[in-house]
Amino acid sequence: MTAVLGTVVGLLAAVVWILGAVLCATILLIPLGLPVIRLGSRLFGFARQLMRLP
Repeated sequence: MTAVLGTVVGLLAAVVWILGAVLCATILLIPLGLPVIRLGSRLFGFARQLMRLP
């Protein structure tokens, strides 16, 4: 069950990271994009922890 949740969180992290990258591509929105990319990276770490088998 946690592997499925980890996969869902991983997909959400990918969407958040791509959104941050698009925000960073716009020069004026870089201050908004960098925290969003950091959030996506933290979500990737959380998804990795969820998918780890005990």
